[in-house]
Amino acid sequence: MGLILLEKKDLESKYNEIKASAESAEIIYKRDKAANLSALGEARKREENLKQTLGIEKECLANIEKTLHETLVESAETKVACERKLVEAQSMMETAQRMFDEAKSKTHEAEASQAEARRRQNTALRTLQDVEAREDELRRRIASFHAE
Repeated sequence: MGLILLEKKDLESKYNEIKASAESAEIIYKRDKAANLSALGEARKREENLKQTLGIEKECLANIEKTLHETLVESAETKVACERKLVEAQSMMETAQRMFDEAKSKTHEAEASQAEARRRQNTALRTLQDVEAREDELRRRIASFHAE
């Protein structure tokens, strides 16, 4: 019977060790489970935050694309308007150049006419001077003739 008592004590001791080990494992299991639940909750929160951030980013991207499209349309309209104004300006420059050329031609004609008028005036002045000189000569001759 002594042997059975020893064996009983030995089994009780092993039972107590196993029981303590099981309790320790259960405590560790509960702690790990709580940590996992906490981590899972945090992961879900992060997932929600990421979903919200993704939604905001998609909205921002859509706004940027819309703004880019509007800017491209506005730029195209501005380009067309500028090209139209450039054509108008070129046309105005061509007209102004034609008018300038015409004015330059008329100026040359006027200068030629003025030069011709000066030549005729000088010729007339010389003729007048010749006539006055002859008249003076004739007066002297008449005066000399009357004096004789």
